Amino acid sequence: MRKIDNNTGKYYLPAEFRASMPISMHILHLSMAIVFTLVLIFLPDYSTPTYKDVFLIISSSLFVVFCIINWLYWGILRKGKIEIDNYAIHINTLFVKKSFRWQDISFIGLTKTYPKSLQIILYQHDSNESKMDKLNFKLLGSSKPIYNISLVCFSDVPWDSFMRTVNGIFDSITPPVTIAEEDIYPEDEI
Repeated sequence: MRKIDNNTGKYYLPAEFRASMPISMHILHLSMAIVFTLVLIFLPDYSTPTYKDVFLIISSSLFVVFCIINWLYWGILRKGKIEIDNYAIHINTLFVKKSFRWQDISFIGLTKTYPKSLQIILYQHDSNESKMDKLNFKLLGSSKPIYNISLVCFSDVPWDSFMRTVNGIFDSITPPVTIAEEDIYPEDEI
């Protein structure tokens, strides 16, 4: 349960934010599952399947399963969540479960473009980063680890109060840090 302090507009800690998929995302997931199920039924030639038919059957089946699992996880079961407390921010999604201690974060903010995402930049690389994380940082060309967490499935969270709370914790724990633009984007890409 999360409650907001009326004077400051911040959440009382610890605060938990559960996923809440908007109705448009429910419709999108279900319609994609139905369309690809129809593709599975009508397009392949099951009497004499070729490599193209086998590929179509396998890829369509996997996509339908992914759509249904994603819809159940985010929309029905509402398992995705973001938790904040005095020590860390914890993010739990379908594929990733991460915790970021406030002392390790050099920047945290929301993107202004759609789809909205939470951007977290750490001071330095963690010793137990996955190989995929290291590859992503290398491809981004960043000297600091950057995490982007999509917030499409968190439609009922008032993000202004969320950011007031996060910035209050962040400012009380860490000294103000300014990040140069070249730390995020290399000079050759600006």
